[in-house]
Amino acid sequence: MRNNKILITGGTGTLGNALVAAFTRLDYDITIVSRDPHKQELFHQRYPHVKCVLTDICNYKMIYRAAEGCDTVIHAAALKRVDTGERSVNEYIRVNVEGADVVAHACQDSGVDTALFISSDKCVNSLNLYGATKALGEKVWCSYNTKYSHYAALRYGNVMGSNGSVLTIWRDAIKNNQSIVVRTPAPTRFFLKIEDAINLVMKSLACTDELGGGYTVAPTGLQAFSIEELAKYIAGPDYPIEYSELGSGEKQHEILVAPGETIISRNDICLIGAERGVRVNETPDYMCSDKAPRMTPEEVIAKLGGAI
Repeated sequence: MRNNKILITGGTGTLGNALVAAFTRLDYDITIVSRDPHKQELFHQRYPHVKCVLTDICNYKMIYRAAEGCDTVIHAAALKRVDTGERSVNEYIRVNVEGADVVAHACQDSGVDTALFISSDKCVNSLNLYGATKALGEKVWCSYNTKYSHYAALRYGNVMGSNGSVLTIWRDAIKNNQSIVVRTPAPTRFFLKIEDAINLVMKSLACTDELGGGYTVAPTGLQAFSIEELAKYIAGPDYPIEYSELGSGEKQHEILVAPGETIISRNDICLIGAERGVRVNETPDYMCSDKAPRMTPEEVIAKLGGAI
């Protein structure tokens, strides 16, 4: 990547921290935006070389100033809890949809070359408000794409071990001597570590820089695993497991492309919604966690370094 000045919104989150570490190693001039002053102070202590801007992403003037002079912007800020979104509809729409529009507009006005929106698999055939806002966010973001300013989105599933992931929930339950809760019918998920997410970001930026934007990038070579099988392996024969039905808006399986979308395959990623894409009438097996190559619980734990 030829340029070296970058803005990351949501910079104090799990992905944001990992992105800052990655771009620090590449000797980038980094600015982050976040709205939690406590998290930002802790972040600043860890990365004193990074410029921190405290603001809401819907504040156009502040986002414009933060993006001014940047070559690349990664928009990772969002409200993400599915259950909270069902109770806070207006705020999720304001932050996840209107916020995406504000950031994209500010990027365009300030002359940013490449801008990447971090989306979610939950936007595919969305069953909850969070997924719906991500679907709209993709559309809003990519609508700003031009010949000179390239806008693209990156769509993937849950990151193992990130805030709110099933592993962190189980870890807290075990620590507090509580039952591990598993949804039923047995859900499956794609295996994705934070390092994998960073690699996808880098590939998406490079692809957008080369081909232009106006599309959504998604991985095509991910393996999947069974939540129930992993829970049983972690719990062992004696630790209690509690079963409950899938919650409102929860999906049994992760899907990365919807029937009717158009795709172009490119190595281990695909471009969704790109010009001259091929329409898929049903989700390809490798884009659904129920049908993708399956990992055993032992393989999952081994790839996580032997611990949850």
